[in-house]
Amino acid sequence: MIFRKRDTIEKMILSYLEQNPDAVDTVEGITRFWMLRENAETAMAKVSRALDKLVKKGRIKAFRSLDGTLFYKLKKDQPEREQTVH
Repeated sequence: MIFRKRDTIEKMILSYLEQNPDAVDTVEGITRFWMLRENAETAMAKVSRALDKLVKKGRIKAFRSLDGTLFYKLKKDQPEREQTVH
């Protein structure tokens, strides 16, 4: 994990505590779980937007498994039939 400026970390901690007012943890727990969770949520939103753009550009394709989970893969030059992941 790459830490940003101190004031950003402080904002992340306060944001977590405001969303979870009964939360209590150690420095290690805050670093491992709170901070990683906050960064993961931000990263997931960025990755999702990037994947949407790549699908729209035709570089990758998205498909759903039988349970509805969305997967992404490289779009090959030759047409292939739609896949379903079991």
